[in-house]
Amino acid sequence: MLAQFPFLQKIWDKGLDITASVITSVIIAVLALLVWKLKLRLDLKAEEQKQRQQHRLQQEFSEEPQRKAAWQRYLVLSEQRDAHAASVQACTKTTELLAAVDRYEGWLQTENLQNFPKNIDFMHAIAGERENMRRSDHTRRLADGLSDRIRKTELPPHQN
Repeated sequence: MLAQFPFLQKIWDKGLDITASVITSVIIAVLALLVWKLKLRLDLKAEEQKQRQQHRLQQEFSEEPQRKAAWQRYLVLSEQRDAHAASVQACTKTTELLAAVDRYEGWLQTENLQNFPKNIDFMHAIAGERENMRRSDHTRRLADGLSDRIRKTELPPHQN
């Protein structure tokens, strides 16, 4: 029937061509959209990994001075602890021993070391021994025992 009307045949063919072009264009647009979304997702992942790496590097650089400061503080506290132990061990009189122990307790308070478990136990032990410290016959024995315990003072954690 369309053969009788060549004009209608031409319009029909044009319509088919236009429809095919539109369908092809839609398929290409959908593919382009999918590729764009995939590329966007990959770019976002790459950017996220880049930011994580930068954050990790920044954190490492900021931790290094803290580690060094903690190590330096540990060394200073170790020296001070050993000095207190030596001063307690050198005591021969009860008044000297009491004064040295008081200085040590003050040092623990000043350096905020009094709350470590071993140090709490030691403070309780000193409180119990104060009466024995007042008797001169126990001074030498107590001085040696206390100096050994002072050398075991718990210090803050550190990393070398």
